[in-house]
Amino acid sequence: MDKRQQFSGMVQEHQAITQQIAALQSQLSELEATVGYVKSQPEDRAIYRNAGAVLVEVDDRASLQNDLKSTIERVTLALERYVTRENEIKAAYETLAKELEGSK
Repeated sequence: MDKRQQFSGMVQEHQAITQQIAALQSQLSELEATVGYVKSQPEDRAIYRNAGAVLVEVDDRASLQNDLKSTIERVTLALERYVTRENEIKAAYETLAKELEGSK
């Protein structure tokens, strides 16, 4: 594969990773907001969660909070991996761009 094709592949991978990072950041924000809503909801008020295509009342709030916390941890780890990969691609991209400019 020549350098121009390699460069094009890096650009495409960077775009895909950037989109994935944005989606994960959005998901993380939504999860954190949900945790806040659950904490602020009075105990005498019902809380519901999605179960397929229906909403089901939550009997165990602590379990729900643990599930949310666990999901936040998984999303955060995935986000960190994508950011690390994005930085690696940026560095490789910049190096290759300089090589291509030098070969003109």
